[in-house]
Amino acid sequence: MAHLTFNGQRLNSPLGVIEYFQPFELLISEFSGTQTSLTFQLPLNKSMVINWGDGNTETINGLGESNIVATSNYSTNGSYVVTILKDYLDLTKIGCHDIDVSGDISSWSDLTNLTNLYCYNTDLSGDISSWSDLTNLTYLNCASTSVSGDISSWSSLTNLTYLSCTSTLVDGDVSSWSSLTNLNSLYGGDTDITGDISTYSSLVNLTYFNFHSTLVDFDSSDDWTGHNHPIYLYDCSMTSTQVDNMLIAFDGGDFVSRTINLGGNNANRTSNSDDAYNSLDSVNSLTVNI
Repeated sequence: MAHLTFNGQRLNSPLGVIEYFQPFELLISEFSGTQTSLTFQLPLNKSMVINWGDGNTETINGLGESNIVATSNYSTNGSYVVTILKDYLDLTKIGCHDIDVSGDISSWSDLTNLTNLYCYNTDLSGDISSWSDLTNLTYLNCASTSVSGDISSWSSLTNLTYLSCTSTLVDGDVSSWSSLTNLNSLYGGDTDITGDISTYSSLVNLTYFNFHSTLVDFDSSDDWTGHNHPIYLYDCSMTSTQVDNMLIAFDGGDFVSRTINLGGNNANRTSNSDDAYNSLDSVNSLTVNI
């Protein structure tokens, strides 16, 4: 089990900005010789110091766009407080996924140089609504964590190409995410997000779209011209009108040989979408309630 915290504050003085930040702290418990690895990217002229909590420290010098993998080297089982100091505010990538780590990461909104953040499959938590400040992000995966908060303002993250917040506690009206036109992969299933996503017709770079088991709506049947990718929008409690809208909109796209799942607890489609249904079903693997 690793416990991760990040806290800090920025102080202003007549002499300029004085930065004081508490470091990353991790409580890592090692068993049977298992070691923990963390991945970073840091600019060439920056450095960090990792205190592994067992009396050993390690200086990490930035390698630009090359990964730095820091791995513990504990000789005995036990719990160790790991502290990361110095230039971590300049980090451009953090990888702390698939490890036993927990803690409130809401204040990671201060890490405004981040372009890549991987923290999925952990016990991390906290209100991450303020991550809308991380406008340099191109890759964000916080899936299968306990993070929460209204993420409607993430419409500001217009550099994102990959976004996954699946199986978290986040919510908010994400209709404005139609501005995220650089996205090629979008995963938001099994969350409490809401909003009209028919406007996502603007996301023509998508190669995968999964918002299953959410509370989203589909209020327009405007064509999804230029789209040809898998779609998973089952179990969204949509009305018959909204299901018809989806079928008509997607029929106006370029979907061929794709999986399109609009079933689950969504209502039955009606005869208003007969033509669209027949057209889509003939060239795709289509699931919809009849």
